[in-house]
Amino acid sequence: MNTTRVIYNFSFYNPDGSPGAIGSNEILVPVENDTYWKYYEVVSQSSWAQHFANFVNKVLNATGATKVDVVAHSMGGLVVRSAMAFYGIKDKIRKLIMIATPNNGVERSNWGVYLGLIIWPQWMHRGEGLELGVDVEVTEIIVSISPPGVFPIIGETYNVTFKNVITGEEGKWTYLLNKMDWAGNCKYVVITGNRNPWRFWLGWGDGAVKKDWCVPLPGSSFEPTIYASHDHNGEHLLRAGSSGEFSLTECTYVTEFIKKWMIDDEDTYYGAYFVDKPSVGPVGYPPYSLRV
Repeated sequence: MNTTRVIYNFSFYNPDGSPGAIGSNEILVPVENDTYWKYYEVVSQSSWAQHFANFVNKVLNATGATKVDVVAHSMGGLVVRSAMAFYGIKDKIRKLIMIATPNNGVERSNWGVYLGLIIWPQWMHRGEGLELGVDVEVTEIIVSISPPGVFPIIGETYNVTFKNVITGEEGKWTYLLNKMDWAGNCKYVVITGNRNPWRFWLGWGDGAVKKDWCVPLPGSSFEPTIYASHDHNGEHLLRAGSSGEFSLTECTYVTEFIKKWMIDDEDTYYGAYFVDKPSVGPVGYPPYSLRV
């Protein structure tokens, strides 16, 4: 019998750009009172994890399938995992590939985070920013003629502690999520990159996310690291370009892994290794090979 596979693209943010956060069905809440109310103001308006759970249920109802496979990029992996843990779809995900997902949260003193946070609207600072584990106070903004166009002057940064209202345990939002029985029988992997496209000592890891923010993740079937950047971006004064084989969202390794491990259900895992590192630019450079 032929099996028809259907691919759906899901973007978890509100289409109108209105506020929201990943959310945890009110199970994980900030400990500090001021932080609690900043977070509540945002998460009470919309939960990305709830959106995703609703979407999965619609797909299953429309197709008659019992489970779906999911490929998630960056924060999307946390959205999927929270939906599985707190919104009733743990047993509806068969396989999950997370690409550069910060499963372990982020560090306070990281310029890559600040360069990302500064272009976020304020509600994102108070939503997924807090869920990542950092409360950032920006005291001044310097406008630049070069991309990204703005630079933040950071005042205080704070580690954010959440509490599981059921167990009473405290820690980072991501730490508490990792402690949950979120996966069920789902098989999952985490793919990370280590090509930082930023120049002048800016950025970390893949340019946005460091490897140890992503892995280890207990129970993961495979955690390869490849020479590629966080996503597709053009080149400018401060950053080298990242596209094709230099982008985690486009490179051959990731696309082949999706086809072989997820779609074809091959049990063999494919490892990434350096063939050669370019001395000047990406011209003619094969960043890795697939091997059994």
